[in-house]
Amino acid sequence: MNKLFTRWILPALKLILAGAVMVWMFKGGKLDWGLILEGALAPSVVLMGIGCNLFLISSAAVRWYLLLKGQGTSFPFKFAHYLTYVTSFFNLLIPGGVGGDALRLAFVLKQPAARKGQAALTVILDRFLGLYTMLLIAAAFSLILLDHILASPPLTLLTFSTFLLVVGGPPAALFILWLMRRSHQRPNWLKGRPGGRLERIFQLATEFAIFFNSSKKMVVASILVSIVGQLVGICSMLWIAHNLEIPIVPIENVFLAAPWAWIANILPISPGGLGVGEAAFDQVCQWLSSAPLMAAFGTVFLINRLFLLLATLPGLLFFLFRSRWNPDKKNILPTDSEAINHGVHKFVEP
Repeated sequence: MNKLFTRWILPALKLILAGAVMVWMFKGGKLDWGLILEGALAPSVVLMGIGCNLFLISSAAVRWYLLLKGQGTSFPFKFAHYLTYVTSFFNLLIPGGVGGDALRLAFVLKQPAARKGQAALTVILDRFLGLYTMLLIAAAFSLILLDHILASPPLTLLTFSTFLLVVGGPPAALFILWLMRRSHQRPNWLKGRPGGRLERIFQLATEFAIFFNSSKKMVVASILVSIVGQLVGICSMLWIAHNLEIPIVPIENVFLAAPWAWIANILPISPGGLGVGEAAFDQVCQWLSSAPLMAAFGTVFLINRLFLLLATLPGLLFFLFRSRWNPDKKNILPTDSEAINHGVHKFVEP
């Protein structure tokens, strides 16, 4: 029954929810078919949108590659770059926006290269750094719009939560890493039997934290690369809104609404976040508007989603022809549960 619910019933419920949200947004004027068609047929909008999203995905590949180098792994840049595109493509197809990361984890753990455990942990770190840079961008532009934000209780609460995560996140992460570096000093009874799985997990965590501590420059560089990539991605939305004459004024609003919408889009509520990101983007833009507007703000996010999907299509090709760039020719597409279960065993293999 649990397998039936996970494989069929839950995805069906998420698809129904996404459809209901989209219908509600179209009926409420938050999405506009005419503007979607206009944006899809405008060459300058299409080229700019796809180009910005290609840059965004490639910058994510550079970010992950820097983290891999910081852990002393030997995966080539081509592997990281192609696999990032594969991850991005499947993130748009699998509910919640994290299914592609499970696939990336499975690819990494099947490689013959050494230090697979540390490389696999960079997948998790890469996801958190991507989220953190979104929050950084939102926090920075919140300072520009602070007077307007303080006049809106929902925006004030959202901004307070953002600053709390931005300020409190790094110390909390460093404290966790500090504990991981000293995991070998834990009592023997807590580590489990010598040579056992629990002891190997502690050993892996210690090695990861030590390499992280000695490669902080790589982490800082990856954050900077991520910020640039995400700012370029937001420029795609600005270009869409400008060409379709959707009145998002001032333009700083987009740099505030887009990160929060992207974060909402990751929540495992609908397939690929469909409808959730659009609704979040529209709501934040409405809150930021100086006067109530009947504008299809959500259309901007939906059109950019379409451009992002087109930009990730190389990921499908890279997956289909993975034998040409992936040393492991037996790699197949696993389900989320298979990837995670495989990862748990591989993390702690001798």
